[in-house]
Amino acid sequence: MKIVRATKEHKDDYTETHNKSMQECYIDFAPSQWIQELVCNPPESFTFDKLLTNESIEIHICYDRNMPIGTIVLEKLGSEGEIHSIHFVKSAQGKGHAQTALEFAEDTLKRKGCTKIVLECLQENKRATNFYLKNGYKATSEKKTTMRAGKVFTQIKYEKEHGLKKMP
Repeated sequence: MKIVRATKEHKDDYTETHNKSMQECYIDFAPSQWIQELVCNPPESFTFDKLLTNESIEIHICYDRNMPIGTIVLEKLGSEGEIHSIHFVKSAQGKGHAQTALEFAEDTLKRKGCTKIVLECLQENKRATNFYLKNGYKATSEKKTTMRAGKVFTQIKYEKEHGLKKMP
């Protein structure tokens, strides 16, 4: 797998891969109406163009054999780094790509001086929550609940500090 920092030329690869991964992976626990809302009408602050122009955010595209298979969105906020998202299309799952992407995200944020990394994950997304717990992230007491398409969802904040030292 090759990970490339996105530029404006990567807009189609990012948008198509991000949308496809959400449609394929969230369908196991989220109503299709909500997925369509997110894909068709993402929050303005989370559109590709807005992310790309935010200097504290980095977008990366994961490629396998020159085909986009995943996306990574990171942000440095002082000494804290945030992983906004790591998404892979269903056909790329179970092959170790998410592990590689997480290690890449952590290393990138460490090099930027982050000593703590946070992320939010839907409690209903068992595959992702188990993945982050297995990789040393701890759930905090911070939770947000939202009603989407007639269903309540809980977003849990996770963090990881141990072993995060500034890299040379």
